[in-house]
Amino acid sequence: MHMLTDAFSAAKKISEGKAGSLSIGYGTLTLHNELFRASIKKFKDAYPDVSLTLAELPSQEQPKALAEGRIQVGFMHFGTKASGPRHKALLPTQDETVLDWHVIGTGKLGVVMERGHALAREKALGLEDLADERFIVVPNSLASPGYGMLYSLCQNAGFEPQVVQEVATISSMLNLVSVDMGVGLCVIGKHFAYPPQVRVVPLLRVDYSTRFAIGWLKGRHDPLVDALLDVVKAIAISR
Repeated sequence: MHMLTDAFSAAKKISEGKAGSLSIGYGTLTLHNELFRASIKKFKDAYPDVSLTLAELPSQEQPKALAEGRIQVGFMHFGTKASGPRHKALLPTQDETVLDWHVIGTGKLGVVMERGHALAREKALGLEDLADERFIVVPNSLASPGYGMLYSLCQNAGFEPQVVQEVATISSMLNLVSVDMGVGLCVIGKHFAYPPQVRVVPLLRVDYSTRFAIGWLKGRHDPLVDALLDVVKAIAISR
């Protein structure tokens, strides 16, 4: 009898989103957003019977991971996509996966440099001020301009960027910038925090915006995803 009662209790918790397992995708840029860190901590505290798995995946790979069931929900950053002489903001359309979204926040573009850099104390910079700088790029990143967008932005500012290093993640770029190997472009916004060894300076006159969103498969009801979404919304409103 006790075993049957326990089974019903466990099933009830799962149906209410209070127990079970939840796999969450995130990119390295997401780790620098306090909304993500606060949301995960609050969810763990509020739902101790839920087993969390965090899977590090670039934003552009998460729709496929959702479709294949490798993750149930993803925290993703998306930037501006080049479209001829104009640009347009995007959410992922890399495959035929249909997703539902909740946008948590937005961001703009800044330049990150080692704290002792000659330009690090400036309140803001134009891209033209970086004409003599060495750039470290994340070619496949949608939130930090890779080769195509970087060249487009710099050409609009009147110069060709000198790319000296390409890396796989935002974290790798920040590490190289911190030892003065070059500068990089990255997202700035209300909830972003970067290592103390670097300084991020806002860029002026740059048409580039980003969105930070949480996404899941459209039409798939998952009580645990709903519970996480409630936590994320509450955190975003309170900050």
